[in-house]
Amino acid sequence: MNPGDMTRSYVRVRSRMVTFPRDPKEAPPFPVVTQARQQRRLARLGRSTKGIGTRGGRPSRYVPAWVPDFLTLLSAGNFRSTAARATGQNPHTVRWWLRCGRLQSPLFRDFYVATVTAEVQHEAACVRTITEAMPTDPGLALAYLARRHPERYSPRHTRVRTAAECSTPA
Repeated sequence: MNPGDMTRSYVRVRSRMVTFPRDPKEAPPFPVVTQARQQRRLARLGRSTKGIGTRGGRPSRYVPAWVPDFLTLLSAGNFRSTAARATGQNPHTVRWWLRCGRLQSPLFRDFYVATVTAEVQHEAACVRTITEAMPTDPGLALAYLARRHPERYSPRHTRVRTAAECSTPA
């Protein structure tokens, strides 16, 4: 028999063979275990079904009382990783919380909005300071314009002429 002629596939799942149709539109390629089915199975085995349907794992280290210290450091101009370390959190964890907040997680949404607001306010204060100092320092004004509008004010890269171009007059 040709393997291409088979209409069903077999997969070993948790030490038993599970069959499913080859056509992915027909059924998913894994056995679907519903919450009710899992509760019946555990009841049959004599185990507790108390935690079924709730999320497991350890509790989050996110504490809302920690946020004001973090935001104060951000408002002072620190990087997110520096502010996280200074407040006793791992920067990767804080990055994860911010990612969850950006993806509309209800627990971390307010934290994400407050973090972005603190960073924007600090940036606005820095720009205000620079623009106030521009009348006395033209070099500062030129540097600001070069970064703000690089296509118009940044120094152009010098063009290197080839040997053929050098031999002919420009």
